[in-house]
Amino acid sequence: ATQPGNGSIEISANTEEASSSDEEPGDSNTKPEKPFRTKATLGEIGGKTDHYNILSAEVEGVLLFMTIEYSGGCARHDFQFIGNRGVSKSIPPQRSVMLMHDNGDDMCEAMVKRDIEIDISELAMKQEKG
Repeated sequence: ATQPGNGSIEISANTEEASSSDEEPGDSNTKPEKPFRTKATLGEIGGKTDHYNILSAEVEGVLLFMTIEYSGGCARHDFQFIGNRGVSKSIPPQRSVMLMHDNGDDMCEAMVKRDIEIDISELAMKQEKG
């Protein structure tokens, strides 16, 4: 399930796969960007994040694949994926996470669709090799 707009997301391993195209029909000047790759870290959730919408999310092994959209197009955008250090005592245990978005003060208004690939192995309850 996704929650657009506020940057929060709840992921289940059974999220359906969604396909997307980074190129609009007839837009020959736009070539698809490579996915933004990052590694999840444990830390404090909160702070400033720039707006984005979550279009899809899927977990495959230790990788979280997200497609988001945001306004911009003129500056580099950076992302961090942070997991709260605390874990709920539910079954299964749950951890709050947040994708932090820094738009680099991009004032452009084009809607940009971006794929993000996140290594979430650091968020696992038990750290295993392999």
